[in-house]
Amino acid sequence: MLTAFEGDAHAARREFDVLDRALSEGTKVTTKVGYKGASRPSEVVWHAKVGMWSLLIPDYTKNRFWCCFGIEDPRDKTDLNITVEINPAHEGTNFRVAGAFANDARGDTHLCHNGGIGGSKPGVGKTAFFRHYLGDLTPMMYQGRTEQVVDLGPTVSRDLPRRIARFAREVVRIKKAIEKEGEEASNAVHSQSERRRPTNRNPSYDFTPEFSGTRRSYTLRRIIESSADHGLVVDALKETVERIGHVALNDGTRDLFVTGDDRRVEFLFEVKTDTTTQPIYTAVGQLLLNGRARDEATRMILVVPDTPKPETRDALRSIGIDVLDYKWRKGAPAISSSKLRRLMQRLDPLA
Repeated sequence: MLTAFEGDAHAARREFDVLDRALSEGTKVTTKVGYKGASRPSEVVWHAKVGMWSLLIPDYTKNRFWCCFGIEDPRDKTDLNITVEINPAHEGTNFRVAGAFANDARGDTHLCHNGGIGGSKPGVGKTAFFRHYLGDLTPMMYQGRTEQVVDLGPTVSRDLPRRIARFAREVVRIKKAIEKEGEEASNAVHSQSERRRPTNRNPSYDFTPEFSGTRRSYTLRRIIESSADHGLVVDALKETVERIGHVALNDGTRDLFVTGDDRRVEFLFEVKTDTTTQPIYTAVGQLLLNGRARDEATRMILVVPDTPKPETRDALRSIGIDVLDYKWRKGAPAISSSKLRRLMQRLDPLA
């Protein structure tokens, strides 16, 4: 669990400077950044490897640091649109703004977002964000209560630009989903038909890369070091599944699945970044509820970073769950195409 940042103005400025340095490496581009019907000449930093630009100004507003991010290539445009702002308060934590600093159990400072994505269109806000968001949320203690936030990880992390870029793309997806809901609701009123369900519950499945914020972990060190693991593994699994000729899909409750011609789920995957008891138990419940309970023919596959103990593997296979392990190479998850192909070609899941 995180704790809301309580430092004074000087402490907050020190944390902003750390954040600014973490996002300073990249190509400097002079352009215009648009906001609230206006624009201003600005020098943004283009992070080409992750496809995101950043603009951080400490004193542009009275009560918060201005931290803007976008996914357009500034080298190709003269006017940029802000995709998302993550603006921590100039002092302490203020949930009336969407950005915040927070501290973990080790005392390290994290950058967080409370889901208030804003926007000029009706319906775009925190409630809609939480309804559509596909990633994990992290509890934060704030003013004696627990709030759910998107944890983008420690401000000193080398992975911070990548995590923010993924979050920005998730915000774009959510805004499109909200806009689509509004169009469907309007059409329903005019046609007096039933409103269609939200996009992420619609049977017309799609795959959305999951935002890789800090996930729940089982050692203090892993809270700090393995914060982006889950989304990275889901993306690597998607790429491997598609490399061997299948279409990978996901939704708000299932990490990844593959359907047949009749649109029934043939393979259901559940990704875990830890092989200790609790995550394994959780995975079993998720696979059984989302797989076996819906369709007895669905093949269930648990994806983990290590080979479980033989007794654990045997217990899993006894209830129809196969195991696919992955390795970490140069900071990225590697999944064997040949191993996955053999697993998906096996007719008898218990053979």
